Amino acid sequence: MKNPLIALDVLAIQELLARYCVYLDQRDFETWSTIWAPDGEMHALGQVWTGPEEITAHISESDHGLHMAGIPQILVDGGRATGLQNFIFVEADGHGLRIGYYDDEYVRLDDGWHFASRKIIFIKAPKP
Repeated sequence: MKNPLIALDVLAIQELLARYCVYLDQRDFETWSTIWAPDGEMHALGQVWTGPEEITAHISESDHGLHMAGIPQILVDGGRATGLQNFIFVEADGHGLRIGYYDDEYVRLDDGWHFASRKIIFIKAPKP
């Protein structure tokens, strides 16, 4: 990276990604809702939710478990950025696994980086 400010943006976005997992796994939805832009979108299971309140309402009904996310690929372009990150989700009840990746768009607001869009792409095992 030629521009050290971009490196700081990447670190700030990595912190955003960590907050997504930690607050969600701790079921701290009040704090978790603050990571979204006001018009942010979450795409999951063929549905799209918009805004922190709607996203949080749906995700608060999701299975409890542990998110383990890989090192993200992040491309910064001024006040916007995109990213890809793989993940494993381990269900708390029964330890079932879900694997996939996140396809993200981020936006820098006055108080830092937020999710503009997060698409959850699940990878399914081939049927025998």
